Amino acid sequence: MLSVVIGNLDLLHLLIRDNSGACRRLHSALEGAQTCAELTGRLLAFVRRRTIETDVVDVIETVESIIDLLTCALGANIHIRTNYDRDCWPVFVDRPQLEAAIVNLAINARDAMPNGGKLGICVENIRHATDHRGQEASEPREYVRITVSDTGVGMSAEVAEKIFEPFFTTKNAGNGSGLGLSMVRHFARQSNGDVTARSAPGTGTQIYLDLPRAQLEAPPEIEQTLFDLSA
Repeated sequence: MLSVVIGNLDLLHLLIRDNSGACRRLHSALEGAQTCAELTGRLLAFVRRRTIETDVVDVIETVESIIDLLTCALGANIHIRTNYDRDCWPVFVDRPQLEAAIVNLAINARDAMPNGGKLGICVENIRHATDHRGQEASEPREYVRITVSDTGVGMSAEVAEKIFEPFFTTKNAGNGSGLGLSMVRHFARQSNGDVTARSAPGTGTQIYLDLPRAQLEAPPEIEQTLFDLSA
């Protein structure tokens, strides 16, 4: 339906392009329709059931493969610094989703540094006494932690508690859908991991994405569950 709206708005523009006032209003309507189409596309891609294509993934290699992309996306006034654990464990994840999660975290960090700053990406091995659901484990669980940090404006405790909620955003209207961090959390939990945040006003933000260490044998394929807007 949005394709029909956008197509007719494009055709209408050809008919009234000599009317500057009408063109401005039409341009505004077209931008709104395109924004709705993009948001709808993201929602549909997110809630469709499909099989996650898990594989053994080298997290450091994955990060390094998108550094050039991040450099272009973040701009010249954002300096990227990386720090990697030696002998970092592999993980079982859907690699494209992992790449998208890192990009999402980096873009959010960029938006928190409007005047420029430093973006840090750290990859390290860690052990938790609890599993990804917060339940005490019989023995320490092993995870690979990806920390994305920034030197931006930071957040209050109240805001930090809500950043992974669907549609929650602190950006101005039209500048954010509030789905980026929700998708990161959904990916982390489907991978039997989790994502948490630490921040304070004026001190920047650290996002911790924890993914379980890959065992010798790959787990069975996981069917992606519907995006729970109440989660």
